[in-house]
Amino acid sequence: MTLTRFVSSRAVLTISLALASASMVGTGCSRSDRAASRPAPAALGSAISSHSNNAVSPEEREGNRRRQLSEQAPAIRVESGALVVRSDEDHVDAHATRTTNGWAVSWGDKSHQRAFMMVADERGSISAAPAMVRQAVSEEEEVYPPDVVAVGNGFIVAWTDPSNGRVRFARLDSNRRPVGRPSIVHDGLESPRSTRLAAGTNEHGVAVQLDQGVYFARVNAEGARQGEGVLLAEDTQIAAIEAVRAAAHGFEVRWREANGAVRSATVGRDGRVATRTITDPAQVAAR
Repeated sequence: MTLTRFVSSRAVLTISLALASASMVGTGCSRSDRAASRPAPAALGSAISSHSNNAVSPEEREGNRRRQLSEQAPAIRVESGALVVRSDEDHVDAHATRTTNGWAVSWGDKSHQRAFMMVADERGSISAAPAMVRQAVSEEEEVYPPDVVAVGNGFIVAWTDPSNGRVRFARLDSNRRPVGRPSIVHDGLESPRSTRLAAGTNEHGVAVQLDQGVYFARVNAEGARQGEGVLLAEDTQIAAIEAVRAAAHGFEVRWREANGAVRSATVGRDGRVATRTITDPAQVAAR
């Protein structure tokens, strides 16, 4: 009996040691491995300290956000009370118009598939990411750089689609979200390019640079054309539209021709056009 108890105890002890060994093999590590895997108190403290040092202050976070916004937008700066906007290959025909408390900046992309706008304050600071105001919906559609002008409770925007000679007009709310559907001001223009807008009290003016001449139309607040459009400087190569503004009895459009001449036309609400020369080619040649 005594020998039997001794053998049984040794058997139990042997089984227990075997189970313990099997348990450690199952975890894939030894006691020394487990001890090594535990972070040392000093190392843990260093990690906490490093995390604390990497914490970003609200000021730094805001600075990082503004830098990211600036990277999405064309380069701008305020100079002598005006916002200077620089175009580049990613921000085509970028330019600014005045708002009540800053600037509206618009541009197109180099693929002529998208049009964008953003707002900046008097100091030229950007507070929100640029908004896409139009994206081509088919491979045939082109979106040339838009013009954006602030109106009472939002913005109006116009752009051209040279693929079908189309001029389009849209409205945006104060958060730059679309209001209604874009309208078609005109179809079938020959080689329409850049667009310029002027906001009036009850209607707006849309001027479009063509390869030969300047197209102009009046639209109501919803973008429906009022009367017929007119062609200014017909058969004349145009370098740029310099300005469009509301006048007493209609709108005034000023453009610069390829030969350096600068001319202006007043388009009345009755469709009558009065053109005058600001700088004639002879004066330009004499300089």
